[in-house]
Amino acid sequence: MRRWGLAIFAMFVSLSAAAADLNQQGFELLKKGKFSAAQGFVQKALEKDPSNPYAHLNMARILFQTAADKDVEALFNCEAELSEEPPSVGYTVLWHLSRAAESKKPDIYQKLKDEDRWLKQLRSTGLYQRWIRSIQKIPTGSELKSVLTKSEWWAYSNSGETWNVVFKLDSSGRIFKSGPDGKRSEFGSWELVKGNEIVLKPAKGNKTSLRLSQIRTAFGQNSRYFFNLGLVVAGTSDPVYILGPRVGDCGEFNY
Repeated sequence: MRRWGLAIFAMFVSLSAAAADLNQQGFELLKKGKFSAAQGFVQKALEKDPSNPYAHLNMARILFQTAADKDVEALFNCEAELSEEPPSVGYTVLWHLSRAAESKKPDIYQKLKDEDRWLKQLRSTGLYQRWIRSIQKIPTGSELKSVLTKSEWWAYSNSGETWNVVFKLDSSGRIFKSGPDGKRSEFGSWELVKGNEIVLKPAKGNKTSLRLSQIRTAFGQNSRYFFNLGLVVAGTSDPVYILGPRVGDCGEFNY
């Protein structure tokens, strides 16, 4: 039994080493701007080791850079629905970045902070701004209040008629609601109670206790996901609201 275990371990190490070598070859081509050739090597690396964070990071870069010259914002435009097949390039980029971030390797986070041209372009998009906040430490106390009130919009994430209604939490403790017609009205109030928990008090209806949490937004027939930041009911993982900039004037598509 032990021999089988050692054999499996040796095979895993061998595949990981082969993946690392393929990824490095792809990275060298990537630095020379040979994106198509680089993608082939990085794809092979991921086939050998699907969890390799560096290969995922390189694939995100390749996909973004080969599409960014067209229109950066178009990668996350309103027409790119989450259920779309094949998946939107923008969502696929975030999936690869999410897989890289899952490794929690310090150098991965450092690479994401580097002032690289492709990351500068990517940082301008609303979904990336939500994503990068979601992989950081969840704030509490006064830091949480700052995050809540400086963010542009809350998007109601349940299905139904409220998909296209968005909310703004302001520093005075009030909540404003805005619909597709652009009209803004006061919805209720909110308060920070402890840690990363807040209480929403609509003018009509029951109050709700929520906590800020990293969530996963599935796309492509639920085959992939990217990290997002949302408010969830304590004890659950389903978001009631998603935090962050809206993706353009998306009407009902607030993800």
